[in-house]
This record gives sequence, C-alpha cells and structure tokens, in this order.
Amino acid sequence: MLHFHIIAPYQAMIPIIEECQQMFSNIKITYSVGDLQEGVKVAAQKEKEDVDIFISRGGTARILKEHMTLPVVDIHLSGYDLTRSLTLASQIHEKTAVVGFSNITTGASSIIELLNLPLKVFTVTRSEEVAPLLLRLKEEGYYHILGDVITVKTSEAIGLRGMLLQSGKESIIRAIEEAAFLAEQLQKQTHFKNLFEDILVKEHRNIIVFNQYNEMVYKHFEDFTDNPLSQQDWYVLHSSIQSENYQLTKYYPFGEEQIRITGYQGKEQFKLYFLEKYSLNRLQEQGIRLKSELQKEPVASQSEQIKKHMKTMIALYKKNKPILITGEKGTGKKFLATQVHIDIAPNDLVMEIDAALCNMKKANDLFFLKPECLILYNVIPNQETLGWIRDIKNLCEQNDVQLFITSEHSWSHETVEQEKLHQIHLPKLVERIDDLQELVIYFLADYHQKYGTTAMKISEEALTYLKGLSYQNHVDSLRDLIKQATLNEKDYILHKKTLEAISEQNQLPQIFPINGTLKEMEAAIIAQVLREEDNNQTKAAKRLGINRATLWRKLKE
Repeated sequence: MLHFHIIAPYQAMIPIIEECQQMFSNIKITYSVGDLQEGVKVAAQKEKEDVDIFISRGGTARILKEHMTLPVVDIHLSGYDLTRSLTLASQIHEKTAVVGFSNITTGASSIIELLNLPLKVFTVTRSEEVAPLLLRLKEEGYYHILGDVITVKTSEAIGLRGMLLQSGKESIIRAIEEAAFLAEQLQKQTHFKNLFEDILVKEHRNIIVFNQYNEMVYKHFEDFTDNPLSQQDWYVLHSSIQSENYQLTKYYPFGEEQIRITGYQGKEQFKLYFLEKYSLNRLQEQGIRLKSELQKEPVASQSEQIKKHMKTMIALYKKNKPILITGEKGTGKKFLATQVHIDIAPNDLVMEIDAALCNMKKANDLFFLKPECLILYNVIPNQETLGWIRDIKNLCEQNDVQLFITSEHSWSHETVEQEKLHQIHLPKLVERIDDLQELVIYFLADYHQKYGTTAMKISEEALTYLKGLSYQNHVDSLRDLIKQATLNEKDYILHKKTLEAISEQNQLPQIFPINGTLKEMEAAIIAQVLREEDNNQTKAAKRLGINRATLWRKLKE
C-alpha cells in the first residue's frame, strides 16, 4: 500500500485532512503539523519510515523539496480558495495587502484585477524578506495582511492583523490524487530500472556510474568490497573517456590480479564503467606478455614496399583477417604488427605470445582477458605448430580477436594457402634503404629523450656511410649502432668518425659503394675482406685472387 505523509503548515488543516483520509482507503495517509524548518525536521524523521511521498504547502513544500530525497507534492491554492479569502479581505475597511511567494501572489493578482478588489499584492522570494516588507507596509498604513503561515505569524509579531490563506478540501484532494499519479509513474520507472539493472548485473558483475560532475551515483560490486581505484585513477579515466570518442578500455593491476575497465559516456555526460577482475596465474607462464599501455611510434615508410605493406595490413585488420608477417630477424615484424593495431584500436589490449616458450595446448585459457589483438611470434611452420595455429585462429575468429603470426622461417605458398593466412614479407634493411634516414632521425630523438644524449642530427657524410654498411639484424642492428654512437658523440651532430669507430668495434661489414668510382669500390672491397680476415694480408690476398705484394701496393694508393 502507498504511504503519503502530509505536513500541514497550520493546525486548522488537520480536520480537512482527516475527512480526506476516508476518501482514499487504498492509500495510507498520515499527517503532522510543522511549518518551514519545523516541517523539515518532521520530514527527516518520517523519511526513515516507509513513506513514499510527502505532501505540504507553500514555503514549507518549497523547503522540503530542497532538503528531502523523497518526492514532495505541493498543495496548490485553488481558484476557489483564493477568491473566497480575497473577497472576505476586500470587505475590511482598513488598508489590506496580500504578501507571499509567487505560487500565491500570481493567482491573487489575477483575481484582484478581474474582480477589481481594493487590495495590493507583494511578492517575496525568500522567507527572510517577509519581516522587512511587513515593517515597511506597517509604516505605509497597512493594517491587515493576507498570506501564508509565516506571513501571518510575522504580522502578528509586529502588531499587524494576519489573515491566513487556507486550503480547502478540494485542494487537498487534488494534491493526494497528484501524489497517487506520481507514485504510479515512479513505480513504473522503478520497475524498468530494476529490470535493466538485473539484465546489466547478470552480464556485468561490477558496475559504477558517475554523473556530469564526476560524482559517483550508483555502484554494484560483486568482486570488490569497496571501490578498487583511487580518485586519481578515476580522474584519469574521466578525462580519457572524453578524448576517446566517449568509449575506452583500460587495465589496472590489482594485487596478483588485473582489472579490465570498459567505460562509456552518455549524452548527459553520465559515465558508465564495467569492471572485470582476472587472475594473472595463466599470464605468469613463460612466453606470455600483456600490453595495455601502447605507445604510437612513427613507422619509417618512405620506401614503396613498407608503404604498401602497411596499407595492406590495415585493410586486412579491419576485416579481422589473420596476418602472417615473415622476414629475417630484426626486420620489425612485431613492431609493425603493434603499430597497425594502434592505428585501428589504440586503447585495446594486445597479448604477445612466444610460440617457442608458451604451452599452446591451453590456448583457450588465453582469451579470458578479452584481448583485441594477439601477436604470435617465433613461429616455426612444422606440423605440430600448424595444428595449434589452426586452433588459435578459430578461437580468434570466435572471439573477434585480430591475429598476427610472425616468423623468421620460410613458408611455402601451399602452406599459406592451406592455412588461409594472408602473408606479408618484410624486406631487409638494404632493400628499403630509403627508410634509413627516417629511422636514424627517430632513433636520435628517442635516445635523446631516454638518455639525454647530445647528438640531435646526423651529417650527410655519416648518413652516406650508414647506407654503405651491412646490417646482420637489419633495423635492430641499425638501432644498436645509433645507440652506441650517440652515447659516444660529444657534438650536436652525429659524425662519420664516431660511427666508424663503433662499427669497427662491432666488426660491421661495409657494402661496397656501387654508386662510387671503380677505385672507391675496389678500396671498399679490400677493406671489407681484410676485416673479415682479421687484417691477415696473406689470407685476404688469397681470397682476392692477387698476390701479397699487389695487395700491399693497393693499400698504399
């Protein structure tokens, strides 16, 4: 049964309320007397009971709406109530005024104007304005004041005669009927709210909602006893969700477990977050690495081959096609796979699996964290490996996970076709030499940030020298060479002599300059053979097909 509590601002309303109680047998109607702040104290006590809606009048109703969490229905003065009271007041020969809030004075002004009654109307917006206004009216010769409870009490306190605007039976009935309609609508909303909450809770064990002021307004936790994130963590999430198209996914460590947070922001800037907790026991196995904080890095793509490969991989990713990236060690297979993922889904989880170390027989367990992308590296295309690659590929398709497979080994065309993979073969660094300058510039900037190295640019002579070297591990070898050189370079420009010293220490072979003169190419070949033979001139001369004296003479030229 519905329970309405009426807070009457004056005692004379009680008999009318008791009459109305008999008319609504299906509603529990209780009442008490209390005006303004006294009424708030009464309501605060009653709010702890099973009250559904409060009913009051005038200034008391206004204050209750500000302080109570339950709905408050206002008993409006009916036209009949106002007309009756104003007609009686107009028959008094002394000067009379109507004082009250706008809910009273607006209707009173219309009736006074319509009936041409000899009354003046004064509107207040706060109860504190009543006393100063009445003192001014007393000085102006007013004797009778028509208004609500506070107006009447204040009038009598300063020597004026107060006349109370009373609500009749029909006004109280109308307020009860309005409260009944409001309760019905609230019950419907509560029903739908509970229904949707049940659906959400069945799907998501942990839910938290913030309003437009980033204040928490709802939470439901089954896996946590309290809010698992700090205020700083939530601040970062609220800020991030606005810059990420109002949807994001983040990961946070939680003891020996991890929390995955998926967030959405609605039109009214309300933010809804789902929290999922996972055990990290499976991830502690050798060969599995989880990457949630991904960094966008520049891809050197001046060469046509890399441009074409990047474009192809992005197109395949968008269609969720499994991609096989082959190439020699150090050609950037895993790096390019990660950067393609960041281009498409920058906030989503990447799982890297070393096929040489991980136990792939339990592959199904890897998908409990819901990664968006899985990079399987160090793959050897033998019969056993191909078997569990098929299993992983099927699981990726079922879970809508993008699969990258990287391998340093040769894959036959038949195998690629049979496994329904899309192969991208990355070139050696020497085959994409147009990208070398861009790679060097990035490495210089990176090491300056990490280690505070001095060199900020490279000389043309040094760049030409780099293009003439042979890199065993391609991009990885170039990166290591630049790192060592920048740590040793004292100038703001990376010079050839610094690179020569490091490359000689590392015994990097130099490719003879096919764009140089015949003499320059011959000198480069002789220098390379000597390095490979540990400067043994007899062995070098034998390899070159010349005698030792000829070699000695050419070295002197």
